[in-house]
Amino acid sequence: PSMSVFTVVIQNAAPRERLGTATSTLTFLRQVGGVVGLAVAGTVFTQNLSTQLPKQLSAAHLPSQLTAHVTGSGAFSENNIASVGNLGQTILQAVPAAARPAIEPYLGQIVHALHDAMSLALGGVFWVALVGAVLGFLATLVIRELPLRGSGRAAQGTTTEAPDEEREMATVG
Repeated sequence: PSMSVFTVVIQNAAPRERLGTATSTLTFLRQVGGVVGLAVAGTVFTQNLSTQLPKQLSAAHLPSQLTAHVTGSGAFSENNIASVGNLGQTILQAVPAAARPAIEPYLGQIVHALHDAMSLALGGVFWVALVGAVLGFLATLVIRELPLRGSGRAAQGTTTEAPDEEREMATVG
């Protein structure tokens, strides 16, 4: 609902001859804001995940060599952890064949640690989103209040018809 309110605010504040420019600028800036917001959220998530994953693997009481091997092997690449299906098997396929027998008994703990790390990383993203929402709310408080315009009809005593010569050109041909 707030999206349409901001459109009305922009249309009310802009001169009539610039309504198209004003509303298209609003749409453009919304899209830029979405791109920047997504980039910031993705960066925060990735940073938090790379920090939380070793902590959660250690908290799962995995041997330290196994934790180092799993985090350094590429088993937790973006493609692997975002895949659909059995995450344990996806992780197992990503590690070298020689290391699979050592990792397989701990696979459930590894998957659980990954889920915990992702949950904690996502929590950081929500904090960033909360800060953004508060800043957005504060920005709306400084918007100047303007009386709403009328329906857009021409003022009394003026005409919206084209001059005679333009009307004649339009009917010829």
